[in-house]
Parts: sequence; C-alpha cells; structure tokens
Amino acid sequence: FKVYLPLAVEGYLSPQPSPSPSPSQNQGRILVVDDEAMVREVVGEMLQQLGYEVITVADGQEAIDYYREWGHTIDLVILDLVMPHLGGKECWQALRTLDPQVKVLLSTGYDCNTAVQDLLEKGVCGFVQKPYRLQQLAEVVEKALHEPVRQ
Repeated sequence: FKVYLPLAVEGYLSPQPSPSPSPSQNQGRILVVDDEAMVREVVGEMLQQLGYEVITVADGQEAIDYYREWGHTIDLVILDLVMPHLGGKECWQALRTLDPQVKVLLSTGYDCNTAVQDLLEKGVCGFVQKPYRLQQLAEVVEKALHEPVRQ
C-alpha cells in the first residue's frame, strides 16, 4: 500500500485562520436567558471564552427576578425571543420597566421577523440568529455593549 502526496510548492502559505477575538479586552457581566439548557451552556461557555462574566437563567420570570435584585451589575442581557410561559417580548418590556437603560440583545432560531423588527425599533440593542459562531457572537455583543440605548 503506497500513498503519493504532492510536493510542497516553495513559498506556499497555508490559509490563515481568521483572528479569534481577544478575551483580554472584553469585560462585563452578561445575563443569558434561554429556556434550552444546552443553549445556555454553550452560549455561556462562548461568552466566558471571550472574557465576559456570565449568569444564565432558564426563563423570562427568572430573568426579571434576577435583574430586579442584581440589574445594576448587568451590562447586557441576551434574551431568547421564544420561550414558554413568559416570552422574550414580555420579558424585555418588564426589564425595560425596571431599568429604561437595560441593554438587550435578542437571540432566536427564527428569521428577523416582524416581532424582532418591532422590538429593534422600540430599543432592543440588536439581534443574533441561532445558531451562531463565536466570532459572530463576539461582534454583536461588542456592538450592543458600546452603543447607547435607544428610547
């Protein structure tokens, strides 16, 4: 059994991977709200890899309760739009009542539909469609953290 490999061409450069975000420059505490445990775990790990401190909760009511007590320590909320009991829209409205300056990034597996557009027009900081890659998450989180909240 013989394997023939092509000769390496002199001066050939292998493709360079896209630069990964630097965790050292990212700071902040992010509250992740999603009813799916696997999503919470993966998103939490991605955010920690980027250098953020992460708190995860399983539903909208839990998010409201947490934010009521600890909202002053939260820099961004990543909120699943479609959840049982208390959906993302209702949760966002309650969070906004608690803190008009709350920064919320919507996350859903659905396209950017009219519900998402409506919330973006009302002041949600951004939208990221699941599934997303680390680089995409890094970009939307960075943008959401540094843009002022629209009223």
